[in-house]
Amino acid sequence: MFCRNCGKEINETLNKCPFCGEPILKIKIKSYLLESILAAIVCNIIFGLIALYYSIKVKRALNMDMIEEAIKTSKSAKKWLIISAIAFFVELLLLIVSLFYSNV
Repeated sequence: MFCRNCGKEINETLNKCPFCGEPILKIKIKSYLLESILAAIVCNIIFGLIALYYSIKVKRALNMDMIEEAIKTSKSAKKWLIISAIAFFVELLLLIVSLFYSNV
């Protein structure tokens, strides 16, 4: 791990850089990668793939130390996962209703 301020290599267990004193950010940002893959397969492929796109962007932003971008894209991935799940249940409800009325 490298310090974002001075660029020197530091130990991940430290709370601040021993060289410049910069606090080390230890933020856990969820990428929703596995959930997005499952949503694309199980729920709704279109919305699941959109969630997957944002999940990959989270990983890319974290690798480039773009924390704000990673947080923003993580929220977008979560939003599209929720939309995918809602679309799945709406489709399921429509299927049940259509099956019910086709038998009447």
